[in-house]
Amino acid sequence: MGGIGKTTLVKEVGHQAKKNQILDEVVLVEVSDKPDTKKIQDELAQQLGLEFKKEAERASKLYARLKNDKKVLVILDNIWEQLDLEALGIPCGDDFGGCKLLLTARDLNVLWSMDSKNNFSMGVLKEEEAWSLFKKMAGDVVDQTNKLNFLPNDVCNECRGLPIVITTIARALRNMRHQFQWKDALRELRKPSPTKFAGLLEKEYTKIALSYNYLKRDELKKTLLICSLMVNDTTISYLFKLIMGLNILEGANFTLEEARNKLESLVCELKDSCLLLDGSTSERFSMHDVIRSVVITIAYKDHHIFTERNDMVMEWLDKEQLKKCTKISLVDCNMISEIWSQGLNYPKLEFFCTRMKSSFEIPEDFFAGMGNLKVLSFFDLKVLSLPTSLAFLINLQTLCLNYGTFSDITIIGELRKLKILCLRGCMIQQLTGEISKLTQLKLLDLSYCFKLEVIVPNVISSLFRLEELYMRGCSISWKLEILEELKHLSQLTTLEIDISDDQILPKDFFSKRLERYYISIGNRATEFGGSCINGDHGESMGVESWFLNEPATLRTVKLNLNSITWHEELQCFSNVEFLCLDKLQGIKNDLSELDKKCFSQLKYIRVHNNPNILCIVDSTKCIPHDVFPLLQSLIFFNLINLEKICYGLPSTKSFYYLKFIEVKSCDKLENIFSFSNASRSLPQLQRIRVEDCKNLTEIFAFESKNRASKNEVIDKIEFCQLRFLTLINLPKIASFYSDANTFFNDINSEDEKIDTVMPFFNKKVVFPSLEALNLGAFNSEKIWSNKLPTTSCCYQNLKRLIVDSCQKLKFVFPLSIIKSFEQLQHLEINYCKELKKIVAKEETEGTTTFIFPRVAFLKLNELPKLATFYHGKHNSNWPMLKELEVCNCDKQDIFTSEYKV
Repeated sequence: MGGIGKTTLVKEVGHQAKKNQILDEVVLVEVSDKPDTKKIQDELAQQLGLEFKKEAERASKLYARLKNDKKVLVILDNIWEQLDLEALGIPCGDDFGGCKLLLTARDLNVLWSMDSKNNFSMGVLKEEEAWSLFKKMAGDVVDQTNKLNFLPNDVCNECRGLPIVITTIARALRNMRHQFQWKDALRELRKPSPTKFAGLLEKEYTKIALSYNYLKRDELKKTLLICSLMVNDTTISYLFKLIMGLNILEGANFTLEEARNKLESLVCELKDSCLLLDGSTSERFSMHDVIRSVVITIAYKDHHIFTERNDMVMEWLDKEQLKKCTKISLVDCNMISEIWSQGLNYPKLEFFCTRMKSSFEIPEDFFAGMGNLKVLSFFDLKVLSLPTSLAFLINLQTLCLNYGTFSDITIIGELRKLKILCLRGCMIQQLTGEISKLTQLKLLDLSYCFKLEVIVPNVISSLFRLEELYMRGCSISWKLEILEELKHLSQLTTLEIDISDDQILPKDFFSKRLERYYISIGNRATEFGGSCINGDHGESMGVESWFLNEPATLRTVKLNLNSITWHEELQCFSNVEFLCLDKLQGIKNDLSELDKKCFSQLKYIRVHNNPNILCIVDSTKCIPHDVFPLLQSLIFFNLINLEKICYGLPSTKSFYYLKFIEVKSCDKLENIFSFSNASRSLPQLQRIRVEDCKNLTEIFAFESKNRASKNEVIDKIEFCQLRFLTLINLPKIASFYSDANTFFNDINSEDEKIDTVMPFFNKKVVFPSLEALNLGAFNSEKIWSNKLPTTSCCYQNLKRLIVDSCQKLKFVFPLSIIKSFEQLQHLEINYCKELKKIVAKEETEGTTTFIFPRVAFLKLNELPKLATFYHGKHNSNWPMLKELEVCNCDKQDIFTSEYKV
């Protein structure tokens, strides 16, 4: 993006590099949007004190000077297209000698095309940074709060963190001390002219517009233009429906799947150019307000596009201007109620997008003057019936009427050129026979039409060009003959459907391999996959990692099957990414029966309430395939006969990307995994939660394929990414990672012989990134080894520690590792009936000082034997403590005169 501060940054980098004598020389050349090889060489030569006597020696002489002389930093700023560095005479690749190269560009693809490896994007300034820059540029006038109130803050916020806008506006207001001057600047930022670049930011907007002008293909410009008419955090799926109706994508005979891939590539390219921003998920996008203002102005000038920013009197009521209008986008259609009363028409209008935010009576002839319309998106249409003038839109290709209150869609059958029909969340009760006339239809979206119960026979089969069908969240009472119609849609690649009765499914219903799907089959299967899993007898499991997943765009299957005839059918879902399984009649032992390739593309799996499963997957049956090679999340609940998650030692690529493990109420499970080295096998692991497993003795067990690796000495098991660990109500658990005879090479050391109480966390197992640890209701007598090094970094990032109902525990911390907990902010100890002290005593001389520099919350509850913080002369400092709760700790003498807050 232009104006983000790239030039300022690289100049400062050069200045600091020279000031600190990291480099001998720094040269900077602005390449610009019209690069001139000779000019660039001349500027470099001038700064390096170099003269060219012959034209033929330019590149070679420059190359020799940069490579063989002093350490030189060459900064090429503002590159718009690929440069031939070799032709310029700039060393590159592996043969650069003492020359270092720093490049800036608005488009990441430009840097990639030049083989630049270490690239990073610059974002807008954070709020504090923006305000600091604004104050610096505006001067002391911003401190006159008695006169200007919060206007300087409001103006700064409207600059949206973009340095070029902040500096321009702040400098313009530097000597302005009247409220009306600041209010006028605020109005200009909030309501920029949609017809021309004007006002304080005229030059800056013109510079930013270059990024649009230099987009190489029309499809990029047109896509960006449509994006500017949409609100932030819009889905690419919605953009896709609009783009398809306008035939923007270059290329002939695209399937919808091909077109979708093409559009996602364009969006990615626009993000690389900083003209679009990431949204809240990977399927969404946003746009900086300044970019939006620039693009909308270009859209008005070049394409006669009208928005709510256009003046009501000067532009909206100008009939001649409206006759040229090609696109209209309004946040709220109510502002145009008086326009349609004028009887205007729009002969060139091809795109109309709005939503109804309040009461607005739609005239019957509302669409009469829009005969050329190709895309109509009208959300929240609060009418009992659709206007009859809708039938005039004979050229319409995309129709989106999401969340409308109408129930009769008969008139839509007249729109014979329609390719995209989206009625998401509407109040329709049946898919009428007239819809069968839409034989050009490629995409039909009826998602969450919760009143939709009936599909008229022969409608689905008439839509023989249908490629994408979305019907999840409907109340359809499916019949066998209607499902048979679905089976014969030969071009279908996307299907979203809920079928509550698995007994009515026709044979070979899922014989075709789908590219995208969301399919739930069986009673209440639609409820699977959320933040809570319900058991059969009122019990439940909360899913902590639910909000971290993005299952909305994944290939999803949810099953609760009473039929035993489905196993072969399910083989066509071998590319499933999100799998939720409840009861599966006929499944014996493990899930390998569902996919002989061991779920090669699965990312999320949930299995619950199934008494038949003894293990999730048998790795010996999956040879030569890896087991769950892409799996990120593993959630199991109420599997009463589950003995192993994975039978046999999995390959090194199995479970390699696993991030989340959550297991509850699996009473026969003895450990989560058996590995020769769990930290090496699970390098991405971030969160573990295990609860209510009666026979679990360890989280990970050591297992090896051969005797040689059994005798391997492993100095450290490091879970580098693990941030959250919760272990609750595991009555038989003894250790986090079991010792298998010679696994830990210090097991027979003199220290271990003297200290016979084995800690839950052996000193070989470390968690450098752990932020939260919750231990509840298990019988270990000691949490940590007292032999950890004093300078150990095992728990250097731990911020939250909860110890609850650990009845055999006599102390929490060994003295030797207390300094490892300097980041601790929340400490809670409850219901530990044998706990006598917080820190175990060790032989020390003098007074021991404990400092908890960041603890803000401390709770000690129901600790009947707690007598002191530490048995020995000591004092403790808690400088950040804000909340202290002590309840039923009758013997405690923990807060003495030596205690400091």
